[in-house]
Amino acid sequence: NRNQSTQQQKTILDWLGPLSMSHTHRNILSLRSPGTGTWLIEDESYKSWAKTPKNQAIWLRGIPGAGKTVLTSIVVENLLHHNQSDDTAVSFVYCDYNDAAQQTSERILSTILAAIIRHRPLSEQLVDFYNEHDKIGVQPTLTELERVRRVEATRLSSVFVIVDAIDEMKDDIREALLNVLFNLAPYLNIMLVSRPSIDISRQFLRIKTIEANAKDQDIHRYAEYRLMPNKRSQLAAVLEGRSDLRKHAVESVVDQSQGMFRLAQLHLDLLSDMPNARAFRRTLLDLPLGLDAAHNETINRILNQSDVARETAISALKWLTNVRRPITLLELQYALAVESDAEVFDPEGLVDEEYILSVCKGLVTVADEPHGTMVRMVYLSHYTVLEYLKTDNRFHGPATEEQLALACLTHLLFQVNDTRNNGSEDASAQNKNPFHAYAAEFWGVHARGEPEAVLGPRAFQFVGDYKKTGYVRSALASSKSLFRFELANEYFFSRALRKASARGYTDIVQFLLDRAKISDFSVGTLGRALHSASRNGHLEIVKKLIHAGADVNGSYLTPWIAAEDSVPLCVACEHGHADIVEFLLGHTAVSKWYDCSGLPLELAARKAQLDVAKTLISHGADVKFGSVWQGSPLLSAAMAGHVDMMKLLLENGADARATSDCYRKMTPLQIAANGHRSVVEILLDHGASIDGSPDAYLTPLQTAVFHGNIVIIKLLLRRGASPDAPPGKSALLTAIRQGDEDAIKLLLDFGATPS
Repeated sequence: NRNQSTQQQKTILDWLGPLSMSHTHRNILSLRSPGTGTWLIEDESYKSWAKTPKNQAIWLRGIPGAGKTVLTSIVVENLLHHNQSDDTAVSFVYCDYNDAAQQTSERILSTILAAIIRHRPLSEQLVDFYNEHDKIGVQPTLTELERVRRVEATRLSSVFVIVDAIDEMKDDIREALLNVLFNLAPYLNIMLVSRPSIDISRQFLRIKTIEANAKDQDIHRYAEYRLMPNKRSQLAAVLEGRSDLRKHAVESVVDQSQGMFRLAQLHLDLLSDMPNARAFRRTLLDLPLGLDAAHNETINRILNQSDVARETAISALKWLTNVRRPITLLELQYALAVESDAEVFDPEGLVDEEYILSVCKGLVTVADEPHGTMVRMVYLSHYTVLEYLKTDNRFHGPATEEQLALACLTHLLFQVNDTRNNGSEDASAQNKNPFHAYAAEFWGVHARGEPEAVLGPRAFQFVGDYKKTGYVRSALASSKSLFRFELANEYFFSRALRKASARGYTDIVQFLLDRAKISDFSVGTLGRALHSASRNGHLEIVKKLIHAGADVNGSYLTPWIAAEDSVPLCVACEHGHADIVEFLLGHTAVSKWYDCSGLPLELAARKAQLDVAKTLISHGADVKFGSVWQGSPLLSAAMAGHVDMMKLLLENGADARATSDCYRKMTPLQIAANGHRSVVEILLDHGASIDGSPDAYLTPLQTAVFHGNIVIIKLLLRRGASPDAPPGKSALLTAIRQGDEDAIKLLLDFGATPS
């Protein structure tokens, strides 16, 4: 039975798909210099937070480069050490801009839930929750995770949740996560870590704040550690026998650090590059002031290297500033070895890890892959480096994108030439070169925009080998490229035009339109391309296609594809392209056109496309008119919890009391009560009935109870909701069926009648 229970627990943990943070935590903690960061553990606000069970939130905030992530690792280590009993849990997430695609709000919440259930007996509710979802093969939604997370948290005396670098999350993901954590706050001790620029107070009105600026004594310890005399390095040789100079260097670094470990690190990196004591002293007198100045000085050091070292560093920084996903060290090494005029790959061009790190002067770091696979990954050493390099057109912009796209294309042509020379069509040739997967997937992405015209001949050279080698077929099938076509064949032409339109390749769209005889092809060819351009926000291509004869109101896709993907105006609304919506409406697009996903305004409301909604309303869209699929724009916005959209619709005449058959006669308030506190407040302020529609199955209060949202239950009760309505199936009965003790107590406190 114990083995079976352990296996079931492992199965559920694997199903939740939590982020693997232990390896990341160890790596970050290893960066801590001995003795640093103890001030935080001794801070009275921190000690109060760490000792008070549940319902405590604290914000550790600090300027860029202050060492917040290392401080977070110190907090995590302290909590893990002092909370080892079975009725406590510590969950932590280190957010990272390099891994943003993996760090969704759902996975972060799954990580928190996994920390609670790991090494503890599974509850019956959690097993049922897993079985229900596993039966139909779906993952839990954010709302469902929030609900089960709250139930599981009540089983423990203390649950600590630490989320570092929330400022590096995408805005929509951060907003969703903060809303969930706010709803869960009564059951957790939460620490959020970020720069001061992130507005947390909207969700956490009474959150305590600790300023995380690096303390002088910590920077002093860090500088002393870096300048230790027993280290074997050029710096140690320069400082040998010069204790006064070492002491002066430590004091100068502390004085110039401005509360930033990152700035102290850059200063020490600069000093480490000095060849002798005289240069060391001179540099010490003129340390750069501020992060930008320090980064600029580092770039100057890079540019003053030998030609080979300089070009290697610049190329590496260009790749790491502009890559579309995190890359491995091996991928970068192969990317750096590509020469644009070569016909075959030369392995003698590969450079080793130490050389890359040396010539990049501390702006690049290498670490094992964060999810424990031990693959070596390469990154810019700090988020501030990325921010700095993106402001420098030597490392970011169309010219750089052109170089990267050309390197990708050249690499793909290496494979073609290799296949020719070996007389084989071995599709597995792609596995011989680690850079293949990135080049095949992203060459077209780097080529988008200005690089198109320059790279056209190279791209068509690649396509010219399409029929000659199975390798090229394999590469094209797995890539985001668009050149899978023959102009004489409608299928290939239509496919190419649609791909080019979807990815914004304006010059290539014009190239295709100029060379094809449109009259020879069906009207759907242009229509499908118009749909793709409208969906992906490429206005200039939309204009070209309409000029070529595409019908703005046409529906061209095959019947088994969802109709929301068939009308250009609808897809432009749903995906937030207000400029295209404006253009289509100005070219006789019908604003009351609807499909199986609803009216354009409903689609905009569901996806919180505020500018699109304003455009539609300005062109006469009726805010009260709804489709049989969505009910009304207001209902769509309420379902999704979009506050600003709700305000816009209500200000333009939407009815807060309106119901819809498609939502079983429910009002927007009854829909929003499942978890959108701000929306509930707005609807009540605009006259929504506190008890909802009598024809609906649940009142707003029952909906909040059903979803276990204590914050909204309390809000509705305070605004006058009846805990006994409707007779015979009151909110109290709903809470009893749910087994929600907190809701039961709250309803009784507000006068619910026990039956």
